[in-house]
Amino acid sequence: MTPIDFDDESHHNPIMSPSDAFRRLQAGHNRFKHSQIIASPTITKEELRKLAHRQRPFAVVVTCSDSRVPPELLFDLSFGDLFVIRVAGNILDGAEIGSIEYALRELDTPLVVILGHERCGAVMTAVKKYGEGTNVDTSPYMDDFLNNIHPAVLRAQMTGYEDQALIEETCRWNVIYAMKDLVQRSSIIQEKISKGKAKIIGGKIFLEDGHINWYEQDFNKTVSEDSKDRGH
Repeated sequence: MTPIDFDDESHHNPIMSPSDAFRRLQAGHNRFKHSQIIASPTITKEELRKLAHRQRPFAVVVTCSDSRVPPELLFDLSFGDLFVIRVAGNILDGAEIGSIEYALRELDTPLVVILGHERCGAVMTAVKKYGEGTNVDTSPYMDDFLNNIHPAVLRAQMTGYEDQALIEETCRWNVIYAMKDLVQRSSIIQEKISKGKAKIIGGKIFLEDGHINWYEQDFNKTVSEDSKDRGH
């Protein structure tokens, strides 16, 4: 089999392994960091016609709704490349998990990325509400996603961090807990991972330079929990 050139976007998402999918994502991110963008911001009518009949995204990206973290730009990709799920705090609930299951089962997408970011407003609010006991003005709908972040706040508090360091540690644990939760709650995803047909990766973006700390998961063990974020 001819090796895939992950800096060549002339092919359109051939079937690839989870590891190859992650390497392609990393290659795009490296281009973004070094301002070597090759993905076109436009698309031809012929390419649109092809995508209208079939999609084959090579990665699911679950990330925050924050306007500063658009996945297609962060990974120098374009139409048809990513199956994107965006929600405040990059949390996973029933609809998000069902969407991931759809991509893995119906579209044969081999990679799932849970992507958090520093200075996350949703996490900041959760830390104020649950970690500091501040009287935060929220709504029942806002509490739906804040409650998902609560366990990460409690875990981050065990480090003894305070203020911004506590927020950033909560961001990290929020990603790690989402990775664990996804596997525990979905038998479809469990089966895909156990057969080597899918992989879950976590990451946290640093906004000022676009760096990403990656957290990998060994299905037979656990998420790598010991890798600390920069600055901790």
